[in-house]
Amino acid sequence: MTTISISKIAEGTVIDHIEPGIGIQIYELLNLKNHGAVVTLGLNMKSEKMGLKDLIKIEGRILSPEDLELISLFAPRSTITLIQKTEITQKYKVPFPSEVKGLFDCKNRSCISHHEIMKPSFKIYSRYKTIELECGFCLTKLNLNEASVKRPK
Repeated sequence: MTTISISKIAEGTVIDHIEPGIGIQIYELLNLKNHGAVVTLGLNMKSEKMGLKDLIKIEGRILSPEDLELISLFAPRSTITLIQKTEITQKYKVPFPSEVKGLFDCKNRSCISHHEIMKPSFKIYSRYKTIELECGFCLTKLNLNEASVKRPK
């Protein structure tokens, strides 16, 4: 069996303990393809706690509150580690939100959020292994997997 060593980063963020198979989705949600610095994506890595896990190391980027909300929804078991001068300065789990603003578009094309200048707001409901969103304006419900994530312009 081969052991793979992933190098340290000098400054940035590590997203660890991502459910296996979700790492690529987080990579895409955070638009890391256009980051412009080193991003390490480890998939199906051995983990004592989880069996297998995904991992993302992002050089030179501290995640925004919106990034952290996306991670908490799509990878709720993940751990965030902040690195400065190759040392861990903070390590924490992102709390699961009860509401998010401006991250998703409502699927109801008649919703006022599509016709006014406002951030769409969604209440978050977790049922078993399913996450459901409810629009704060029109009360339309949608499953997290069918939600359209708003991309920064």
